Amino acid sequence: MKTPEDFKQQVKLHNITFWKHHECGICNTPIGYVFDNDQVYFSSACGCTSISSPDQLRSWEEIADRYNSIQENSKVNENLKLEEKEFWKF
Repeated sequence: MKTPEDFKQQVKLHNITFWKHHECGICNTPIGYVFDNDQVYFSSACGCTSISSPDQLRSWEEIADRYNSIQENSKVNENLKLEEKEFWKF
């Protein structure tokens, strides 16, 4: 299992600024986590609707939990598991 510190390290080492959670169902804009100055935010604004919400402060624990749940869930497609490993360079 990866720890929150593993992700902090990868963000700094590889200059990762965004991790896609999903795409907007209307405009296909990526929605996800933004990394900025050791902080994690969830950005759900894509601009295709008049509803705009500010980025929400999140935790590194949430990042580790999401990644680990993808890797450990036997129902998750193996290609997605590999994509996430490659993205994070683990």
